[in-house]
Amino acid sequence: AVDNEANQMLSMRLDDSANNMFSVTLSQKNCTTTSSQTVCVGKLLLLSKLNYEVSKQHSIIIRITDKDGLFKATSFAIDVINVNDAPSNIVLADNKTQASVAENLVGEEVCGLDTVDDDLNQNHLYTIIDNPGGYFKMNGSVIITARPIDHETQPSVVIKVRSTDDGSPNKYVEKTITIYVTDVNEPPKNVNLTPNNVSGMILSR
Repeated sequence: AVDNEANQMLSMRLDDSANNMFSVTLSQKNCTTTSSQTVCVGKLLLLSKLNYEVSKQHSIIIRITDKDGLFKATSFAIDVINVNDAPSNIVLADNKTQASVAENLVGEEVCGLDTVDDDLNQNHLYTIIDNPGGYFKMNGSVIITARPIDHETQPSVVIKVRSTDDGSPNKYVEKTITIYVTDVNEPPKNVNLTPNNVSGMILSR
């Protein structure tokens, strides 16, 4: 702030703080004076997190007032620089609330995945980083079975999936997903005869 008079006491305030996103401070210790003018250096402070995806620019108005009550109000436009944000969540696609697959199938689709990311138009790479038994693998954004699973011995499997964006630098989010293995009616595996008497005959194996 510059006042073309010597030995002025200047104050600074915001007439428009962009919905309380910014504030200003001015200390007289940061003021210098000459025979013809007073120069003060204030500080513009950020009070809340900026989000490029919500607003790319904010407008503020700074008012400088001298000791006699005269003031000057100036508008400034503050541009927000976009940076890559980490994805915030992984969800099941198609509004599914549960992941499940029938037992004993290989290459069967379990469910698709979507990533919640504030950055628009980004692609995401899905990888399984914790896969007990190696029962599953990714096919793009879809979880599929990699080997047969027996419902009777493994009614559910918990895996951890990572979604990595293609921003710079790359950022990721991880999610634990429980996959339920549904039972399928299976035919009997064998028929055994035990010794017994039927109509005077002896049946044996």
